[in-house]
Amino acid sequence: MGFEHRDTTAFPKEPKTVREAAKTALREAVHQLEGEDPALALIFIGGDSMELSTGDLQHLLTEDSHTAVNFPILAFQCQTCMVRPSDRGLVTGQNIVAALAVPQ
Repeated sequence: MGFEHRDTTAFPKEPKTVREAAKTALREAVHQLEGEDPALALIFIGGDSMELSTGDLQHLLTEDSHTAVNFPILAFQCQTCMVRPSDRGLVTGQNIVAALAVPQ
């Protein structure tokens, strides 16, 4: 399993920031699979100071950088994310974007 997160506290609260953080976290999570094909990916977007619209989330998942992705990606928006991968400590925060890639 690959897991990566980005803290967006220091960046402007706008959809572009979230998109870039999600792309980076997803790319790193997939890279951690060390060549295994992902079965799916989960993206958790934490933040109570910015609410993404359905259109923003669709843009996040259909942007050009994801055209080569051939696995499902599920995105969840929450006020405070709490993610605990089995091999790492608890990641929690209101301004994090976390990606989890699950191998086949």
